[in-house]
Amino acid sequence: MDLVLGVAYAGYHLWKHRRRPRIQIDPPYLLNIPPEIRLVIYDFLFDDYDDEAYSPAEYLEPLLTCRLIHDEAYPRAFARANFFLVIEYVDPPFWTPQILTLPVTKLRCVRKVTVHWDSVLLDAESLRPFFNELACGPLNLSQLTFTVRNPACLAPFRFKFALFFPGNREFARFATEELPLMDNVQKMVFTSPSIERKRYFQYFFDPKKPGITADETAGGATLRLVKKQLGDWDYNVIRCGLDVRTWRLELTHPTLKTRASITTDDENDK
Repeated sequence: MDLVLGVAYAGYHLWKHRRRPRIQIDPPYLLNIPPEIRLVIYDFLFDDYDDEAYSPAEYLEPLLTCRLIHDEAYPRAFARANFFLVIEYVDPPFWTPQILTLPVTKLRCVRKVTVHWDSVLLDAESLRPFFNELACGPLNLSQLTFTVRNPACLAPFRFKFALFFPGNREFARFATEELPLMDNVQKMVFTSPSIERKRYFQYFFDPKKPGITADETAGGATLRLVKKQLGDWDYNVIRCGLDVRTWRLELTHPTLKTRASITTDDENDK
C-alpha cells in the first residue's frame, strides 16, 4: 500500500511540475501556430529533392494531409520536386499529355524536370520539335535534365569506334551547337550517354576541345578535328570523379551569369 501511494505521489508531483510551453497551443498544434512559423516548417519538410530517396509522388505526399497545409505548402513543394517526363515516341505533342495536365497554379511552380528519352530516334530532326514545344510552352524551369535511356541509342556511344557513328556526332552537335536559347529554361543538363572513354566525351561534349566531323570517301569515312561552333549558352563540363559515365554537360542561360555579376557588384559597393 505504501508503495502504491509513493508511486501515485511521484506521478502527481511530475504532472504538477511538468514543463509547459511558453505559448499555450491547443491541438491540432501545427494548424494553431502562426502562419510564418508554419512556412519555416514547410521549408524543412520539403527540403532539397533526392531522386534516390523517393519518387515525386512520395515527396509531395504531405500535401494530402489537409487543405490548409496543401494550399500553404504546394508552391514550395512543387518548386523543389523533380518531375519526370518519359518520351518513348517522337510524335508531338510531347509535353501536353503529361506535364501540362497540372492546374495552371501548380504548373507555374514547377522548376525542375528530368526528361528520360526512351525513343530509338536521337537525331536533330526528332529533338528540334521537342525543344521548340518546350520553348513555346508555359513552363518556367530552373533546370531541365536530359537523359538518354533507350539501349539502342546508348550502345553506339559505348563502342570502340563511337566517333564513326553519325548519330553520335549529330546528337553531340545538337547539344553543343544547335540547341537555341530558351527564355523559360535557366539551365540545361545533358548527362553522359554511357560514354566510357574520356577522349570521346571531350570530342563530343567538351566546349574547350575540338569536335569531330567525317569526310565520306569511296573507301569509307575519314575523321577530322574541327572547332566547335558553340551556341549562345554558357557551356561547362561537370566531372563527377574519374568515371566518365557520370560526367555531364551543363548549358546555363547567359542572363544568370549577368545577374550574378550584378549582385556581386552591389555587395562590393556596400
